[in-house]
Amino acid sequence: LAVDVDEARDLVELLLHGDGRSRTWLLEAGFEVAAADGRVVATRDE
Repeated sequence: LAVDVDEARDLVELLLHGDGRSRTWLLEAGFEVAAADGRVVATRDE
């Protein structure tokens, strides 16, 4: 999967639909999918 990550919602696409190293890296870096204001967003605890 190749994705042009130029907006935060692109991270959501990787987290939901990715199955390779990019998704694994995001998960290991603490990113997760959450709902906010009726929308799906990528969040990260720092």
